[in-house]
Amino acid sequence: MKRIFYTLLLLFCFGLTACTVANDTDIPSQTPGDGVLSPWRGSFTIELTGNGSQTVTTTLRVTGSEMTFGRLPGVSAPVVAIYLHTGSSDTTEYFDLTQKENPTGPKWVAVYHKKTGLWSGVVVIGGASYQFSATKRTL
Repeated sequence: MKRIFYTLLLLFCFGLTACTVANDTDIPSQTPGDGVLSPWRGSFTIELTGNGSQTVTTTLRVTGSEMTFGRLPGVSAPVVAIYLHTGSSDTTEYFDLTQKENPTGPKWVAVYHKKTGLWSGVVVIGGASYQFSATKRTL
């Protein structure tokens, strides 16, 4: 009985010396929006239309928690919105957007289309609504 106990103890101790302990930098991030879990991340070319104005072509950059619109009508700098995933279906992912610089402003919506890998949605700038639609992924 003692022999079995010591053998198991030896195996246990030897097993511990063969193991390594991972630190925080060794473990990949699993935050929402990462890689395969969130294919909607990336850079896109989008077209905005609305209010009888001409179509505006700009960029959309989607990161782990934010969307950055390169140029919106009547705005001189890029506009950053924080997105919140609100639901999904077999073909789409739904998001509510809040302007980072104007959190009490009108809420925007965006839809990621799984089949095409592209975005569409509605933004409101200065009381005017603009529909946007991605035409291609650039990154």
